[in-house]
Amino acid sequence: MNIPQDESLTVEFKSDLKKLPDQEIFENVVAFANTEGGDLYLGIEDDGSITGIHPDHKNIISLAAYIANNTIPPIAVKATIIEEQKTVLKISIPKIADNIVSTTSGKTLQRRLKANGEPENIPLYPYEFASKLSNLHAYDYSAVPLFHAEIGDLDPNEISRLRVLLENYHGDQTLISLTDHDLLKALKLITSVNNECFPTVSGILLLGTLSAVEKFVPTSVTRFQVLNDTNVIINEEYKGSILQIIENIFSLITAYNPMIEIEHGLFRISAYAFDRSALREAIVNAFIHRDYTKLGAIRIQINEFGLNISNPGSFVNGISIDNLLTAEPYGRNPLLADVFKRIGLAEKTGRGIDRIFGSCLKFGSLLPSYELSTSNTVSLFLPRNEPDLEFSELIIEKQNEIKRSFNINELLILYYLKDHPNASLDEIIEHNKILSSIVQICLNNLIKYEMISIKNHKKYAIKSYNKSNGISNHSSSLKQRDLNNLHDHIIEYLKEHSFINRKEICDLLKVTPNQATYLIKGLLNKNMIISVNKGKYAKYKLA
Repeated sequence: MNIPQDESLTVEFKSDLKKLPDQEIFENVVAFANTEGGDLYLGIEDDGSITGIHPDHKNIISLAAYIANNTIPPIAVKATIIEEQKTVLKISIPKIADNIVSTTSGKTLQRRLKANGEPENIPLYPYEFASKLSNLHAYDYSAVPLFHAEIGDLDPNEISRLRVLLENYHGDQTLISLTDHDLLKALKLITSVNNECFPTVSGILLLGTLSAVEKFVPTSVTRFQVLNDTNVIINEEYKGSILQIIENIFSLITAYNPMIEIEHGLFRISAYAFDRSALREAIVNAFIHRDYTKLGAIRIQINEFGLNISNPGSFVNGISIDNLLTAEPYGRNPLLADVFKRIGLAEKTGRGIDRIFGSCLKFGSLLPSYELSTSNTVSLFLPRNEPDLEFSELIIEKQNEIKRSFNINELLILYYLKDHPNASLDEIIEHNKILSSIVQICLNNLIKYEMISIKNHKKYAIKSYNKSNGISNHSSSLKQRDLNNLHDHIIEYLKEHSFINRKEICDLLKVTPNQATYLIKGLLNKNMIISVNKGKYAKYKLA
């Protein structure tokens, strides 16, 4: 059995020459269980040298039982003797995924990495319990009643805003006819305890006055920034009702989210720099999944590369960057998430992430990224939308033809095949982390719709799509970076020849007739050429 070379978050070495105290073993086991689980090795020094275990620790069955009897709730560990040059004891500790554990003496610890990369055990303080339990799906801080708050801490103007949002976003229509009091009870923004009503954390967050939010949920802060290189154009900080904050941010972003309208041939694509429905979902998600027990701010920043949205709090238990699109949806604040869904501001199925990715997939744009996320912050980067015109046309035309939209898994497969033609079934499954049975169903659908073809040796490719040189064999899509080069070739030709027609452009540049038309139109719009004659016999000369 191999022994790791170094300590890490999930590996700890302990010297046992003088017999490691029992309490220290219990504390290490608890720290592992409250973090990511891992292996505790007795009989190894910090430098990795093996010095062996104390004779009292060779009875592994008794030791495992002793650990269970001294942890609350009892932790079932697996103890293994490893015979190297000297005997080593390996204690494997599971991650406790639904609770917080402590020693029977009352110590609650967790593991972390120091700045130099070495692991250490530190206390898990009571004020951190809410955050920890919410990560484990065992606690909903957003539903907690605030016994020192009053109904008067809710702003009537924000209640009116809530009703307007219900109307505008086609929320739960059964709520519209309710009185204000019944509406708040139905959404659990207020709750009754011993026949007395108190606002919940969600109630204060959504409808509280500025002073109430600052008093009862002081961690709720939002910053909106617009940068141009190193110059700060906008730097605003918001506190108070998050419904009002979200509306303010939507209004500000509009000025920095222009519509992109691209024509090629007879086809036109209208898109925004950031898809509006995806943008709304991403911003709302930041407020829904933020850890309101932690200090920090939701930060929304726009720069020349795209838009970054970050919020305090790690991914909840069971969610990671690798399974975002496939994991069962679960939020850190279930009540808050439910209110946003019933209002209509958030995706009702809880699959808002599908909408965020789907808008980029259907345009063939760069995909959103969570790579900047850390153990303390979830960070989403939305790159500026630059549609792949050929791919967009294929998707939009086919969806119109079959009268339905492609689902997220079908779009993921098409997006992968766009850049990886002739991919195998195993490659598609491995890259997209989708169940093999679902991939097979999606592939069968795409073959039936004549979107993809299957070649020898079970290789898949998108029909009528050729990415090479940025020129499509489907219609007239040309990548923006190639346009200037192609235009220059036409202008150079006209400097030596009096005229050029569409067929000559096709022969000169090896493009299709539709693409030639698109190039001609671009030069006409730039007033670089003028047309001579019209229709079938049209030709062009330098302006």
